[in-house]
Amino acid sequence: MEKTYSGVSIYTLCLLHEIFRQDTKNEYVLFYNSAKSVELPKFHYPNVTIYHNKIPNKIFNLSLKLFKRPKLDELIGGTDIFFFPNINFFSVSKKCKVVTTIHDLSYERYPEFFSIKSRLWHALINPRAICQISENLIAVSEHTKNELENIYKIPKEKITVIYSGVSQNSGADRNAKSIREKYSLPDSYILYLGNIDPRKNIEGVIDAFLHNNLPESCHLVITGYGAYERKWLHEAIQQSHGKIHSIGYVHESEKRALYSLAKIFLFPSFYEGFGFPPLEAMACGVPTVVSASSSLPEIVSDASILIDPYNSADIASAIKLLLENDALRNALIEKGRERVKLFQWQDTAKAVIEIFSNCIKK
Repeated sequence: MEKTYSGVSIYTLCLLHEIFRQDTKNEYVLFYNSAKSVELPKFHYPNVTIYHNKIPNKIFNLSLKLFKRPKLDELIGGTDIFFFPNINFFSVSKKCKVVTTIHDLSYERYPEFFSIKSRLWHALINPRAICQISENLIAVSEHTKNELENIYKIPKEKITVIYSGVSQNSGADRNAKSIREKYSLPDSYILYLGNIDPRKNIEGVIDAFLHNNLPESCHLVITGYGAYERKWLHEAIQQSHGKIHSIGYVHESEKRALYSLAKIFLFPSFYEGFGFPPLEAMACGVPTVVSASSSLPEIVSDASILIDPYNSADIASAIKLLLENDALRNALIEKGRERVKLFQWQDTAKAVIEIFSNCIKK
């Protein structure tokens, strides 16, 4: 687990907790490798143990890649199934079945959005081979399933679409006042929350904000982290005359307050396999403006205003519309609250457990 949680980290943590709550019959071993001592999330379940392999990651991954050793299932003393909540280096014996979650194929569709280091990592991992080796693949959306079929030519019978869940917390957050003070948030703002990288279209967000005559009272708050946060972002902040606020990474415990204080949530990403932030915003009663690309229309349905992520004027028009039209704003808030009810972690876990059971029966 990363120190700063991404969508995959949230998926892994929430899904595992719900699986362990529901499935008290099977034994689970949580495997992780790190030469250093790592503070892991707490899993206090009688049928769950943790196996800490203490080899430097580069050496361990190199051994898995070059020599197919060690066999991970044998290393932990044997298991029927090895579940990978995301692609990674691995090697297992022939008797062990593999279930892998595929979140998206952004590294195939948009390699230019990835650093040379990240592209090399994906090349060494070889996601296509992982998909072929896996007994079952979990796709987090129909869009990701279609990508697996079209790009990797994976048989559709091998893929199960299981939507992720989302926190159902709603309404105002009691920490909202302290969060507003901590980050010096303006009285009224549009929020972007997510990683700061090219795929998320942060430049499109800023262009829409700076060059499309939005109301004077309109502020933009950007949260997130990433190596992509460079000189251009600081220059944009200066050009905005105090209207753009970049507050960096925010802890999971602070996100609800940031959502609930926002007038609009903006998510014009070029490509997503699922997309947690729009649903999280809906759960907090915030109207959303979301990209009409990749999986996002499938996930948000008619509970968001959909925009062309390549057109900053389209993004700005949607913002203006929501600022000026209270009836539309209220309608989207209600639609959002209903939409988010469809994404429950207990349903996700139940479907994943069923895949495990079917694998064992085979």
